[in-house]
Order: sequence, then structure tokens, then C-alpha cells
Amino acid sequence: MRKILVALILLSNIVFAQVVPDYAKEARWASFVDDGLMDGDVVWLKNGDREFLTILTESESDSSKVAIVMHGLGVHPDWTGVIQPLRLSLTEQGYHTLSIQLPVLANGVDGKEYDALNGDSDKRIQAAVDYILSTGKSA
Repeated sequence: MRKILVALILLSNIVFAQVVPDYAKEARWASFVDDGLMDGDVVWLKNGDREFLTILTESESDSSKVAIVMHGLGVHPDWTGVIQPLRLSLTEQGYHTLSIQLPVLANGVDGKEYDALNGDSDKRIQAAVDYILSTGKSA
């Protein structure tokens, strides 16, 4: 009986284990981005009870089109390797851009663990779409 109880406890820990974003890392990224942002404006959006960083960059032309820009695993919405040049290039092509901070995990975490954050990512994407629509622009 005791072995069964121990097995059930271990199994319940596995079943109910939840992968949560590394909010401290997100806060560090937000501070880093906010301090060094050269193009665009920081806009804080709400995802349930938490705020997350986005960067709104206006188009160089009169346009109502907006592209939502999303970074890869473990980085931020102004990542200089890809995201920053992409969001700036899109503004030259007639798009406003809203680059959003997706949930991140601690350094060294296997990329497959990010699958558990898809629900959080979906909520942030929806918050970005809602924000864009509230401005009269279209996503």
C-alpha cells in the first residue's frame, strides 16, 4: 500500500508540474531594452494579471497596416540579430510594427520545454491584436 501511495504522489507531481515563464529574466530584458531603445516606443500590454513589454514603431508612411513581430526562443523584442532590423525594415515598407515579448524560460532550458508556454504566448498575441485594433489600425 505504501508503495502505491508513493507512486501516486510522484505521478501527481509529474501531472501537475507546470512550466512557468521566467518573469525575472523578462524583467531584465525589459530594463535592457527600455534603456537602449533607439527606434520605437515601449508600450506595456496586459496579459491577465501581468504586463509584458512591446515595442511600437511607426511606419515611415501614412498607413494603417501593422505587423506583429515575434522573437525566437529565449530572446527579446529588440534582438539585434534579427528582430530589430526586421521591425525597422518593415516600417520602411509601409508597416507599423508591434514587437512583443513572448514568454521566456531560464538559460539552458531545452527548447522543447517552450511548448508548455504556447498558451501564454497565445494570450500575449491576442493582447497585441486587441491593442492594434484599439488604435484603429489593422493587424
